[in-house]
Amino acid sequence: MPPQHLYENLEHFSAKILIQSILSLADLVTWLPRDARVGQAIVYYNIAAIYAITNDVEKAFKHFNLFVNLFGKTQPAHSFQLKFYLDLLDGNRHRLQILLKENFGHLTSNKSFVAFPTLTHTLSNNNS
Repeated sequence: MPPQHLYENLEHFSAKILIQSILSLADLVTWLPRDARVGQAIVYYNIAAIYAITNDVEKAFKHFNLFVNLFGKTQPAHSFQLKFYLDLLDGNRHRLQILLKENFGHLTSNKSFVAFPTLTHTLSNNNS
C-alpha cells in the first residue's frame, strides 16, 4: 500500500486541476457575447478587419459601421485601433485627429509635434 503522503499529493493535484478547469470555463463564459446582436456585431468587426488588411477600405468601413450600429456606444477598446487604421488607410488625417481628441484627449497634448535635431545630426552638419 502506498504511503499516505502520496494520497494527499494526489488530492491536492486533483483539486488544483479542478480549480484551473473552473477558471478556464469562467474565462470562456465572460468572453461569450451577451446576446445574438453582440455576436453579429463581432462578426461584422472581424469582416471589417479582413477587408482592412486587404486594403478594401470601402467594404471595411461598411462592415465597421454595421459593427458600431449593432454594438452601441460602449465599444471594446480594440475597435478604436481598427477605426484609426481605417482612417489612416483612407488618408483622412483630420477625422483621425478628431477621434483621438474626442476619445483620448486626456492622453494627448494640444501642442504641435516638432522634430528637434539630434546631437549626431547637429555635429554632422557642423563638420560639412
